[in-house]
Amino acid sequence: MVSGEGCPQNRPLMIYKIFLQNLNKGLVNCSIFLDLAKAFDTVNHDVLLHNLDIQYGMKGLPLSLLKNYLENYSHYVVINDSRSEMAKFTCGVPQGSTLGSLLFLLYVNDLPLVSNFKTILFADNTVLESVDNWLKYNKLSLNYSKTKYMLFTKQNEYININFNVQINNHLLSRTECVKYLGVIIDDKLIWKPHITLFKNKFLKRQV
Repeated sequence: MVSGEGCPQNRPLMIYKIFLQNLNKGLVNCSIFLDLAKAFDTVNHDVLLHNLDIQYGMKGLPLSLLKNYLENYSHYVVINDSRSEMAKFTCGVPQGSTLGSLLFLLYVNDLPLVSNFKTILFADNTVLESVDNWLKYNKLSLNYSKTKYMLFTKQNEYININFNVQINNHLLSRTECVKYLGVIIDDKLIWKPHITLFKNKFLKRQV
């Protein structure tokens, strides 16, 4: 697993650099990409406010204002010409906003502490179960069907080993490529899949 250190734009390149170094040493790299089910929608307000108070020292008026914002955030649903009654959010933070993204990052900021994430870590079942248990404790849940793992190898190299990854008895699927922060990462560490994606987007804009 790779930690979240550094700017988000640099993380895919950081992954490539570290994995290439390991491949040159004859090592096999395994990366697990966790997918949270409805992550923003399941942020527990009490847990978030507690973390902001205890971990980040937010107290007094700033904490009260944020609490008031969360508790008085309402929504309704419109289907055709019918509109539902206004309802208050009991959990979750607004998606598509700077504040919502910031609050979610603060909410999960201590996740690496339960697994000792440091650049790269061999992810055994004990570590993954600790991550899963932390998520459950904080009212989040993994989408096991969308959580994938990748084995990184050199081009034209095939790993014939009996290898699988599971989290709390949920067997994860292996994938050959994944989209990470807008970059397609391939298990052979080649750029062709990402170039194809970029090319297709460019052609659509030209139409």
